[in-house]
Amino acid sequence: MKNVTRREWRAALTEVANIAGWDSRTYGTDSEFVEANVKDILLKLNGMSSSDDFKDLIGINKSIEEMHLGKTTLARVIFKRLSSTFQGFCFLDNIREESGKHQGLHYLQTKLFSELLEEKERLGRKKDRDTITSFAEERLRRRKVLIVLDDVNALEQLEVFAEDHHWRNSPTADDVMLSKRVVNYANGNPLALKVLGSFLRSRIILGNLKYVDLHSPDHLIEISALSQAPNLMSVDLGHCRALRQVPSLRFRISEELTCLDQRYHECNRVECRTIGHLKLDKCTALEVVEKITGNLDFLDLSRCRFLKNLPSDIQKLKSLKCLNLSGCLYFDKLSVLPRNMIELDLSRTAIEELPSSSIEYLSSLEKLDLSNCERFKSLPTSICKLKSLKSLDLRRCWKLEIFPKILEPLEHLESLNLHSTGIQVLPPSISMLHFLRSLNLSFSNLSETPEEIGRLSSLEILNLLETRIEGMPVSIKDLSKLTELVISCCKRLKYLPELPFSLEYLNADRCVSLETIANSRDVIKQGLSSGNHVITFRNFVYSGCSKLGLNTQNNIVSEFQLRTLDTSIKCLLPVHGALKKSDCPGVGICFPGNKIPIGDVVLVLI
Repeated sequence: MKNVTRREWRAALTEVANIAGWDSRTYGTDSEFVEANVKDILLKLNGMSSSDDFKDLIGINKSIEEMHLGKTTLARVIFKRLSSTFQGFCFLDNIREESGKHQGLHYLQTKLFSELLEEKERLGRKKDRDTITSFAEERLRRRKVLIVLDDVNALEQLEVFAEDHHWRNSPTADDVMLSKRVVNYANGNPLALKVLGSFLRSRIILGNLKYVDLHSPDHLIEISALSQAPNLMSVDLGHCRALRQVPSLRFRISEELTCLDQRYHECNRVECRTIGHLKLDKCTALEVVEKITGNLDFLDLSRCRFLKNLPSDIQKLKSLKCLNLSGCLYFDKLSVLPRNMIELDLSRTAIEELPSSSIEYLSSLEKLDLSNCERFKSLPTSICKLKSLKSLDLRRCWKLEIFPKILEPLEHLESLNLHSTGIQVLPPSISMLHFLRSLNLSFSNLSETPEEIGRLSSLEILNLLETRIEGMPVSIKDLSKLTELVISCCKRLKYLPELPFSLEYLNADRCVSLETIANSRDVIKQGLSSGNHVITFRNFVYSGCSKLGLNTQNNIVSEFQLRTLDTSIKCLLPVHGALKKSDCPGVGICFPGNKIPIGDVVLVLI
């Protein structure tokens, strides 16, 4: 003890003072203080000593450990052992029997408060049976209590004890954790989820509920309580594979949504938005989504394979920008949609046509995806009403055989994907697509390309891989911005006209019938004199073109040398400023056979 310093004594006393205990200053006399201590100790000892009460119950401890039986006796034993660790506790038994009596549930409710507050006289005073004072509420709010309700057989019996009393605190992080524990405890039992969920429902202040994330629970079958929440902003129920129906939902009407349009193009359209966001992707059992109101910006129903219809009155969702129905295998009819939509994904659905009444008013739509719709047959002429459309994807629509006549210019359409469709001929009105940059007709049934294709002044990429074409229109030389032309595996192709000077990549691999290629020297000379292009890469592939004669091959080499000469000169003497190392020139040409054709010009790049 002599070696203990004053500082160590001070630290030890401070630690003792911080230990929870009894404050004698709150008692009038020492005798009252001692009596309160004795009562508390006796209460705890009674709770800890359970052997006398259950000494005749053979194997009771083993039953408690294994918990095979849900009997009242076992519940009492556990209650007895745990109650000493709580500041208040109550075991209400015979709930079913008592609730059948006159004022039975009300009596049980009063009994609950009297035992929690340790006021047994409360049962004898009528005014206390009918009300609970604010002082009593405050006392209960500060207590950790244990409540056991035995023999409950109806939901209303639970609701009596779960009414909106002020003595119960608002939802906290612990409440959220409790909810998750309840879901795990129910382990997929539908009745357990319904009863426990209904009991916990009142613990959530639905009026203030804004964000719901129940992503990926395996056994969630019902979310009826959400229909009571008027201010939802984001709901994520993705991957709820047991969920079959979504109730009516009300999303918050807020001025915050006015900024969405400004941010819409600046962020990822799925992950960035949290306002007006409803995610139901991969709810594989979902069949019905009821009415949705308010400011909903993003609705994801992708891979809801059994979904057949959209929510009622969806056209009234004026703020809806993006609708994803990809993978809804039984969805076959499109209803009228909100006018302000920007993205619509109908890929891998059972839809056969787009009704004019459903799409002609979508003047803000920028992206329309109908890829992999194997039943899709008809695209209406009213497609030209989509004045903001930038991307139209129809790939793998096997039954689509006719591309509609374009009655009005689509001034913003940049990408048209007709890969693996049944289309045989493009209408001459294709020339109305003045701003089209990419046209993909690979693996389609296309047998000829119209002369009007040369009027697509913005076209940069043209893909005709493995089509049935026999020739190309002469007007292709007028495509002054064309940089990539893919005609490989076009086994019927026999003739190629003059090609534009802007071309950087040509793939004519395995065009086994190709015999003649027109001389493009005039086009090349015109391009050389204009000086409008800075091309740092050229690659022309003619491998597998076994019918090309030697003279044709020599002409190809001569023309290619002229193209690459322009490339090398502009790299050495750049007109538009110095080029980076990454922009240094690259050229390549590939022929069939084992001989190198000889051109008129020998070009060496060092």
